[in-house]
Amino acid sequence: MKYLFIIFISLIGCEKSPKTVDYSKIEFRGELAYLQKQENPFSGRAIEYYSEGKKKAEVNYRNGRLNGEYADWYPNGQMKRKGSFKDGKFDGLWIRYHKDGTERSRTTYNEGRGIETIFND
Repeated sequence: MKYLFIIFISLIGCEKSPKTVDYSKIEFRGELAYLQKQENPFSGRAIEYYSEGKKKAEVNYRNGRLNGEYADWYPNGQMKRKGSFKDGKFDGLWIRYHKDGTERSRTTYNEGRGIETIFND
């Protein structure tokens, strides 16, 4: 019984973490994202890079739709915007930045609709 408990605990600890792939491996069929040559919509994280190797964007998908945290960067490495999606729609607080890294605006979304925007220009 002791060994069964240890095996059970080990299996719980081995839950699959979200798959991370290079964004170039994603293809779109209609409105859904798929890994190339896969039948089921993609769930996981995709990272895109500029040609110089700096991170361009990091996005999360669930069942082929944008879902979860999203961030992208300017070529100079400064954050461009960050926020989250829910079922393919903007959701919650999104912050946009100027190329110098200063905050440009904050917009709050609910089910894809902008509720309030505050500009810092």
